Amino acid sequence: MKTLKINKEFSELIPHLQPEEYILLEESIQKEGCRDPIFIWNDTIIDGYNRYQICKKHKIEYKTKEIKFKDNNEAKIWIINNQLARRNLSAYAKVELNLILEDILSPGQGYRSDLEPLSNLTKVNTSKEIAKQSKVAEGTVHKVKFIRDNADEETKEKLREGNKELSINKVYSTLFKFFKPLKLLR
Repeated sequence: MKTLKINKEFSELIPHLQPEEYILLEESIQKEGCRDPIFIWNDTIIDGYNRYQICKKHKIEYKTKEIKFKDNNEAKIWIINNQLARRNLSAYAKVELNLILEDILSPGQGYRSDLEPLSNLTKVNTSKEIAKQSKVAEGTVHKVKFIRDNADEETKEKLREGNKELSINKVYSTLFKFFKPLKLLR
């Protein structure tokens, strides 16, 4: 078994498994072997971190599947879309991944230049599109942005995990109390 590389920037895009989920995956791989390949790009894992870790720990054979990308951004887009398509993610995690995707696809842009010639650029309501893709209300996207920019990492991780004690609304309301509206200077 060859040693694969882990790119922290890639691995951080993938929501962590809950401890119970990890245990179940480990038991499954020990009983049945690693059924799904570990997806790689230039010997760097892009999907299958947990499978790889379990296989190395228990010396279990695994297969890899190489995917070609032109650059890191294309790899990140694949990783995010793959996660959005196959995981039971919390609303917070879905919005957060779609916000990262938005940053990759159009940093600082609100336009879709791939749709029309430059002279006919179409303004896109990105919050509305992210809400649609995440299957949440548009206001939730704004709350997630606020939480992403102002909450501590522990709180954000609990929201990603779908912790039953916290909700996007509860965290947003709590955080918002500590921020005073800015008065516009004239």
